[in-house]
Amino acid sequence: EEATGGCEARLTLGGVNPDFYTGEFIFANLTEPDEWRFEIDRIQLLNGADTLWESDCQMEVDSNSAMIEGPHLDVHLLNTRLGATRMAYPGPYNVVSRG
Repeated sequence: EEATGGCEARLTLGGVNPDFYTGEFIFANLTEPDEWRFEIDRIQLLNGADTLWESDCQMEVDSNSAMIEGPHLDVHLLNTRLGATRMAYPGPYNVVSRG
């Protein structure tokens, strides 16, 4: 429903709404359930040209944070491919939301 200010928001409980995503879900076993940590073998960008973290490593999801942490060169490449601009050196990147 349209909320005050013209923004829309939806919450789906107990399922998914395919109208709002493309792709597939991939399930991973948590290695540290209290921290939402799991193992990955790589991150591959959509164009397939760039693969990051090509060895087993731990990934942690923190829905309360907007930070991406990892090896400096991989994080730099990921931010570059996302169209992010560095705000200061050394320092965080800024990604402008398009949507």
